[in-house]
Amino acid sequence: MLDIMKTNVITCLGSETVYSAACLMTKHNVGCVVICENKKPIGIVTDKDLLKKVICKNMPLGTKVQEVMNKPVITATSLDAIVKVAKIMEKNNIKRVPIVDPLNGELVGIVTAKDLVGPEADMITVLREYIEAQK
Repeated sequence: MLDIMKTNVITCLGSETVYSAACLMTKHNVGCVVICENKKPIGIVTDKDLLKKVICKNMPLGTKVQEVMNKPVITATSLDAIVKVAKIMEKNNIKRVPIVDPLNGELVGIVTAKDLVGPEADMITVLREYIEAQK
């Protein structure tokens, strides 16, 4: 898991506003913010959540993130296999899984559906080039 997860996870507190969360996503060019308490993930807000739960419902931009975050957050540990994380995504119909330390539950990274495709896509390209070179 450690080889594909991103460790620079964008986080915020549940008491922050949805406007603040949206600004963080924009500033860091990411699709979600993980809400943490004492370094442990307690929720997640995605760009899609902001659109559906805030904008389309005409909620004030001062709404607290904790009011719209997905909770409980579905996580995996840094020891879990990539296949397990892919199954978690499929089973729960999600595209992002925060990764926690198996010992203390603290956030250590995040894996997205795009991250899962990356290594395989790279391998397919390498294999294709190898096959073409053999012709």
